Amino acid sequence: MKEFNRIFQFGLLSALSVFFFNSASSQGVLENVTVETYYISNADDAATTVGGTLDEGSVTYRVFITICEGCNLRAMYGSVNHPFSITSTELFFNNTDRGKTWGYDIQDNRLDENTVALDSWLGFGGATDEHWGVLKSMDDNGSIIGGANHEDGLLVNNASAIGILLPEADGLLPASATAPSNFFQSGTDPSAVFGIETIGNAFESTTFRAQFDPMNIPETGNTFLVAQLTTKGDLTFDLNFEIENANGQLVKVVSSDEILEADEVFSAFLSYPLSCGCTDPYYLEFDATAACDDGSCVTEIVYGCSDPEACNYDPDVNFNVPQLCCILPDNCVGLDSDVLCPGIVGIEDVTTNFSVNIYPNPTNGLLNLELEGNLTSVDLRIIGMRGEIIVQRNLQASNGQIFDQLDISGLANGFYTVQLIAPTSVWNTRILKSE
Repeated sequence: MKEFNRIFQFGLLSALSVFFFNSASSQGVLENVTVETYYISNADDAATTVGGTLDEGSVTYRVFITICEGCNLRAMYGSVNHPFSITSTELFFNNTDRGKTWGYDIQDNRLDENTVALDSWLGFGGATDEHWGVLKSMDDNGSIIGGANHEDGLLVNNASAIGILLPEADGLLPASATAPSNFFQSGTDPSAVFGIETIGNAFESTTFRAQFDPMNIPETGNTFLVAQLTTKGDLTFDLNFEIENANGQLVKVVSSDEILEADEVFSAFLSYPLSCGCTDPYYLEFDATAACDDGSCVTEIVYGCSDPEACNYDPDVNFNVPQLCCILPDNCVGLDSDVLCPGIVGIEDVTTNFSVNIYPNPTNGLLNLELEGNLTSVDLRIIGMRGEIIVQRNLQASNGQIFDQLDISGLANGFYTVQLIAPTSVWNTRILKSE
């Protein structure tokens, strides 16, 4: 099978702590989506009395998108055809002391207090007012969060599912300022779910829109931290973004493909958890909307002619290409019948001086031949669908008659041409071998 440059790739990074989804499908503007397990709260974190109730075992996820070099992020939004949705089966944690709705509003000098560093919020790259958010695996400048950096020594859980521990790398990159310019929000207000005094487990909207002057972040490789979400439940999301490509053209990258406008491009990676399926287009089970491979690719595609009426019928074909089918005598769609069907003169040539009876047809193995006429001998051939001679015998006549029986039970199921060649005539017919 030819090697195929797959549009979608899926990988597991940093043990179980980071899911990375490659998404080169979105007209080249959205390069990948990453969901990182940032932290898992332990009993000490849950015991703090400041900042609200944080359940032990709550997981803090960080959601990143990476856009192409030279591209600019312009908005996140929901619409009638593409709702914006972030939900959990349990409540989201919103720190009641220092929490914010937008990550760039988190005060940098508050990260050492209670559990404000685990607050749930949305964003456009900024994790605080003085730091960009980056993957912990990409953070090489140490940490200002957790353990000795925390006034109460919190955020030190060392569970393996966290990957890199917060006191080692906090996923923060210093910046002079992180707030987007000319920020404007309309429609459903996310503070109804992600707010300092709010309690909720679902933000879903067809009207929400947050936009700003087009921006990129060269320091992070144009990777934007778009949400930090802490919950003990199962997280799901469907996100939509407006991105300007390097030519200044606007591309709307959306999480569903049921209805797509001219300026919208579908990316399966903007839905979480991923919808998996067969991602190899050389298999019948291929699912163009699948974002990860689940091992369901079973039946490799075999292209060719699967029309039983064609002289080049191939029973192994599972993807019929009508333009490859040659139906004799005069419907070979411009193809060379001598190349496609070598040795086959016609389906039933009438230039014979003998009668023929071949039965049963279809047959499951035994084939009876009865020939009568002015015969001394006949050469018999059984020809496969690729023109190859499979059986060749000389049949001798007795009193101008030939009675014989062929056992073709060893042949694969499918159509074959039986060709009888006498000194002055040729006769062809089609038989079907079928169990």
